[in-house]
Amino acid sequence: MQGKTSKMLAMTFAFMLLAEPSISQAMAKDAYTARTTAAVEQRATSTGEQSNTSAAKTDASKSGEEDEATKKKLESLKNDPDMQKLHAEMKELRSQMRTLHEKKVKLIATKLGISTEGKTLEQIRQELSEKTNGKIGMFHEKHVGSKEGRLERLKRFAEKQGISTEGLTEEQLKAKLKEWRQQQSK
Repeated sequence: MQGKTSKMLAMTFAFMLLAEPSISQAMAKDAYTARTTAAVEQRATSTGEQSNTSAAKTDASKSGEEDEATKKKLESLKNDPDMQKLHAEMKELRSQMRTLHEKKVKLIATKLGISTEGKTLEQIRQELSEKTNGKIGMFHEKHVGSKEGRLERLKRFAEKQGISTEGLTEEQLKAKLKEWRQQQSK
């Protein structure tokens, strides 16, 4: 058992050297508890004592107690009156934003001559989209872009890299760019 423990400790420290600091700290804590537990157990078996093993177990349970304390603090924050007040204010602001957005859509519709009486917001949006042929940038279309826009951006990028794009479909162009990226990574 002694040989396995020392090999495990050596491997743990090797991983600690390679790992990130937060991981190495957690592994060091586990290695420390493993060492102390193994040492106490070895001492207990050689001397016949059983009472010392409880001391090592309390060291290992301290980290669990810290986790419990953190959980209790987080739960107390949920019941904190100031936190509840902030959550209520945030909820109110979200509802105000929703109503302001609806007002914006209705205002744009009336400016473009679309009747809004008795219509849902989705119906108004649909009519606005039809009337403007999707050219108005109020529904995040300007961020999404059309398929043709994506293809044009891909072609421009490929041409900057010196790749011919004549007569290629979007899939073929993507495949060529993928090959180019693989060559660049080598």
